[in-house]
Amino acid sequence: MSGETELIIADAEYSGAAEKYYTFATQMDGYVKEYVTILDQIVSQKCLQGTVAEKLSQFSALVSQMLSGQLAAIMKTQKRQMNDYISSVDDADEYLY
Repeated sequence: MSGETELIIADAEYSGAAEKYYTFATQMDGYVKEYVTILDQIVSQKCLQGTVAEKLSQFSALVSQMLSGQLAAIMKTQKRQMNDYISSVDDADEYLY
């Protein structure tokens, strides 16, 4: 195969999608943090009292615990897997192109 050049096929839309998904997930994490802050402010400013305030505080803590940072972490893994897929396809088809 002397004189031949290696052709690497990488779909620009697919490559860009990984970054877009990660960016979107990072934004969503910001929205979750903002949501938790609003819930905490409602409780701390005594807009609600009694059982409702207690349950809202528990809900806020649950949302924070379960969702904060999770979306970006998941999409970081997804982004890596999408990029690895492109590399795997390029490696697998090296003899075709």
